[in-house]
Amino acid sequence: MFQLFQRRYHFWSLCFYTDKGFQSIIYQSKRKKRRLTPMEIAVAAQQENFPPNTPLLSASHLGRMTVKEAESLS
Repeated sequence: MFQLFQRRYHFWSLCFYTDKGFQSIIYQSKRKKRRLTPMEIAVAAQQENFPPNTPLLSASHLGRMTVKEAESLS
């Protein structure tokens, strides 16, 4: 029954170019809108301990899904 009420979030695949090469992460956006703001990109990079000036190469919207569905992607 609880599976019916799981909250859905927007998930993004972000690819950064770091000193170690290309690094891809999956980011969960808690906002209701489908847009990804520059602040959210900076927060995602900071959460992964990337330097502040790490360039973002690509951002792909993976869709709106539950956390359980997103875990099956990675």
